[in-house]
Amino acid sequence: MHDQISRLQEELRRKEKMIEELRTSLAELSGKMEKIETTSSVSAHRIDHLEEQQADVRKEVSQTVSSIGIVMTELKLVQQQLGVVGSFEPQHLFKCQGTFVGHKGPVWALYKCGDLLFSASSDNTIKVWNLSATYAGPHTLTGHDGIVLALCGCAQR
Repeated sequence: MHDQISRLQEELRRKEKMIEELRTSLAELSGKMEKIETTSSVSAHRIDHLEEQQADVRKEVSQTVSSIGIVMTELKLVQQQLGVVGSFEPQHLFKCQGTFVGHKGPVWALYKCGDLLFSASSDNTIKVWNLSATYAGPHTLTGHDGIVLALCGCAQR
């Protein structure tokens, strides 16, 4: 009987040791679970924030696309009013038709009257260009005491 009690006591010590090891493992697992819960809570908050940002970006993109559509519609109306066919290219509307050479200083003012173009310059002159004769000229108007900064015209009679 004494042997049997010794064996049972030994078995009891072994079981208590196993229980202690299981308690230690359980405490470690509880700590890890707390970390996972904290991390998942932070991750969920970040995901919520990213989803809000994504919604804001989608809204901005939608507004931009809508604005582009409005601009394109208005551009088509302008093209129709100007008689432009096809795609809008400002070069076709404002094409350089020639270069005027003759002033000895910067030009400060231009005035067009019929087929004549008047240019005022810091060289104290006004030049008159004939646009109907492939930019022939210029005829020079002199007698100004200083820089000619402006031009003014009146209606033809």
